[in-house]
Amino acid sequence: MLLHFCTLSKETLEEFLEENEKMSRSETKDQRKKSEKFSFLSLTEIDHMRDRKKYLKILSNWANELVIFGRVLFCSDSRRIFLLLSSEEENNLKEFHFRLRTSIVDVDSSGRPCKERMSTVLCPPVKIDRKIVFKDFVVFQVPNEKAKDLKTFFANHELGDIFQSYVKPK
Repeated sequence: MLLHFCTLSKETLEEFLEENEKMSRSETKDQRKKSEKFSFLSLTEIDHMRDRKKYLKILSNWANELVIFGRVLFCSDSRRIFLLLSSEEENNLKEFHFRLRTSIVDVDSSGRPCKERMSTVLCPPVKIDRKIVFKDFVVFQVPNEKAKDLKTFFANHELGDIFQSYVKPK
């Protein structure tokens, strides 16, 4: 009886140690994945904002909830509005785009609450080599309608390829 108990204890202990080693290996893989230096970036064009203050407050709240950083770019003369967003998780950006389409964010011409159905995702979430593109969520005014200033903004953030591929001057 005592021998049986000792044998059972030994087997249980060996199983426990094997499981612990497997978990340790999987945690190491997860840590490696998290330490890789990349993030996801997306670019969306907003058609219009009638209630700018409320709209930006909602976008800012979503960005905080979903751990998204980026810029809301207002192009002065061309009246174009871009959302340039980055996150370490692709699903956070997808959730942001989903909320944009399905939640009330603005008002229509009659003053009634409405959803943003006219936004266009120019660049769906793509993996980029850098860990952090932006460290906050800020509104940025691009000085003129010519693509030069907008192009300069993208170039300053090492995103010239995104500008060339997705932003077409109107």
